[in-house]
Amino acid sequence: MKKKTIKLKNLHQDTLNANRGTVRGSAMVEHSIRNYGAGRSILVDAQNRIIAGNKTHAASLEAGLQDAV
Repeated sequence: MKKKTIKLKNLHQDTLNANRGTVRGSAMVEHSIRNYGAGRSILVDAQNRIIAGNKTHAASLEAGLQDAV
């Protein structure tokens, strides 16, 4: 499988994602990304719609990350 770099801002949240999360959980994910770096996956389909990793995507944007591989 070929890897490619994509801008996080070009990924689209899954509007049907049932996991709405919590403010506390989102803050914890962002804190982890800021302190330890990105180590979680964001899975996308061919249209750059997020299948898994909606919270990681949002927290990565909040932390100032720009690219995903």
